[in-house]
Amino acid sequence: MRDPIESIGTVLHDEAEADAIRAVVTAVVAVSARQGAAATDAAWYGDQSWPDVRRLAADALAGRTR
Repeated sequence: MRDPIESIGTVLHDEAEADAIRAVVTAVVAVSARQGAAATDAAWYGDQSWPDVRRLAADALAGRTR
């Protein structure tokens, strides 16, 4: 997995945006480790950390649209 900082200037604007994407990916990977790739959507969405994934993604998007 590439570090999002490598995408600054091509896909991402700055280090803050790279940090936000890194946080989202880390949270998704944590859910994946618990649920497994073959788990249902319901299992993923029901994971205790899924609200954190959603919040981090929303924060990343909000930072992108400022």
